[in-house]
Amino acid sequence: MAHCLNDNAVKSDFSENVYNLYHVDKSMMIEKMTERMIPGTVVFGKKYVCITRPRRFGKTLMLSMLGTYFTKEGDSSELFKGLKISKSPMFHDHINKYNVIHLDLSPLADFSGSCDELIKKTAGIIVADLIEAWPNLKVLDVECSNLADEKEKAAATAKRMAERAVGALEDVYSIYNEKFIFLIDEWDSPFQKQWMSGEKKLPYLDFLKDLFKGSAYIELAYITGVLPIPSYSNTSALNMFQEYRLGDDNLYSQFFGFSKEEVKDLHSRYSAQLDGAKKSVSLRALKLWYDGYKTAIGNIYNPLSVLSSLMNNMISSYWTDSGRTTQVMDYVSLNFDNVEEDVKTLALEQTSVGLKKLVFNVEGVSTRDEILSMLVAVGLLTYSKKSVSIPNREVAEEYVKALEDTRFKHINKLIAKSKELLEATLQMNSDKVAEIIEDAHAGESPFLAYNNESELMHVASSAYIMAREKYNIQRESHAGIGYCDLSFTPYAKSSTAFIVELKARDTAEVALKQIKDKMYQRKFLSDPTFTGRILLVSIGYDAKNKTYKCVIEEVFR
Repeated sequence: MAHCLNDNAVKSDFSENVYNLYHVDKSMMIEKMTERMIPGTVVFGKKYVCITRPRRFGKTLMLSMLGTYFTKEGDSSELFKGLKISKSPMFHDHINKYNVIHLDLSPLADFSGSCDELIKKTAGIIVADLIEAWPNLKVLDVECSNLADEKEKAAATAKRMAERAVGALEDVYSIYNEKFIFLIDEWDSPFQKQWMSGEKKLPYLDFLKDLFKGSAYIELAYITGVLPIPSYSNTSALNMFQEYRLGDDNLYSQFFGFSKEEVKDLHSRYSAQLDGAKKSVSLRALKLWYDGYKTAIGNIYNPLSVLSSLMNNMISSYWTDSGRTTQVMDYVSLNFDNVEEDVKTLALEQTSVGLKKLVFNVEGVSTRDEILSMLVAVGLLTYSKKSVSIPNREVAEEYVKALEDTRFKHINKLIAKSKELLEATLQMNSDKVAEIIEDAHAGESPFLAYNNESELMHVASSAYIMAREKYNIQRESHAGIGYCDLSFTPYAKSSTAFIVELKARDTAEVALKQIKDKMYQRKFLSDPTFTGRILLVSIGYDAKNKTYKCVIEEVFR
């Protein structure tokens, strides 16, 4: 049974997906890859492709689809019936015509205890499958019994196994004139292992270089990963690969993640299949929670989270990469170049911060730019026009969880105070609200003028930041016959909504009168679907006594 050569695993994975109600047709990626093997095309001969994306963004499914189409094993045409690629002029010329070597490095790394063992396992299954397919193939002996030192023996054996695999591939090509398409998933997953740090990773990089570089037996080499290749090697080991990243890839961005139109189509299928059952997932919620990843061709949605929410009929956090999140937040906690303040701005104020260019260095992360770049690579930030930002609410919640760690004492205190402020507001505890706003103002800008209304607006917005978990917060929001300072619209229509009006040069009573005179509460009263309470919150600063006062009233229908 084949383990990697023309194996049925990729076909099984793809068939499960293609017959799913929520399958999204990305099959034209096949045409893009096939063009690299057709003489006369612009990309002919450019046979080394590396796709880097965050985890669970469709890399594995795309690889399975490519493997299913190209492999010589069986007839795959029925699986592509009705898909876009089936209408391509090149469809029948290339389907099931190639030897495909498919390797998933993640499980191979999981079951290895060293770099040498990983190389032996990977090279071993390649050789075993080649011998099964071509029984008369002669392969190199790997015996290294002349070495007494176990570490030296393991390293020498791994090197011999790598040479054996490369030699076998070369022989298949020279004797039988057979070439191969390599599909390698999670090529960089071994670097997450402790035994791959520092120089210990070099034999693995050398193995891949020998496997790919200048090899006549390669028809196409397609690998996927999370971080860019230069993150792991500043040498020329894998410089034959053309890399395509999330933010600057205008060739393949359409095939990873979902577009607005694709999500709209998926939501239509979701609505139809419920057949009268309660729909808990709206298009608006899908956009709020899962959209926002910037690419060269526009924003995309997180595909895993969209599909999970539709299948479960519930909006929630589905996409996490806890291992990498923990790793990156460890770097943040070291606070290089005061990066902790940048993360606070991103997570709590939900605004962008500047980053001139992406800089990757896995081995020795020691600067602000390197930390923010890693957050982009793992999907915790999105990058565009020399700035980074948090893409959506799902990711924002991951930051809040991470920042509640005791290592971030200052940020942790802000989060706790913000939650306390929201609770005090909902309980109509006006004295407590005034106290927390005053503390926030003093802590945020002790040297600035107390009678600056724009400053007070900033402080209030920051103080209420944790309300974003449950509310759509708008500044200078249109309401009634004017614009209120802050409006808090709950995502749950039966929850409490509230308006906040601020006066830096006047009293809370004046602020409350303005709310009523301009009928800001109409923002909620005019919504027939809203059934919750409505609170009017006015905050004023007494310049003479240097104190804050808050007045809270409930609107009764």
